[in-house]
Amino acid sequence: MKLMTFFAAATLLASTLSFASRDDDCAPHPREQWVSATEAKTKIEAQGYTITSLRVSDGCYEIRGSNKDNQRVKVSFDPKTLEMVEFEHKNFFD
Repeated sequence: MKLMTFFAAATLLASTLSFASRDDDCAPHPREQWVSATEAKTKIEAQGYTITSLRVSDGCYEIRGSNKDNQRVKVSFDPKTLEMVEFEHKNFFD
């Protein structure tokens, strides 16, 4: 019984630590330093993305749409620098 309690406590502690260490993806910038959403959309589209939605998530601009290879993507950009911080794609032909 003690062993089971130990493993339950260890599992709970590990999940709490991983949850607590999850930060925003982007560095915190004051909103007045952000690139406007309109300008961000224009610059991101110039990189070859087709944007179906643009929103703020975890302190980043997050787009959903497709890339120049016509893969569905979800990409996060730093709102001040427009540097890519996270990229996910779904290729239906793999």
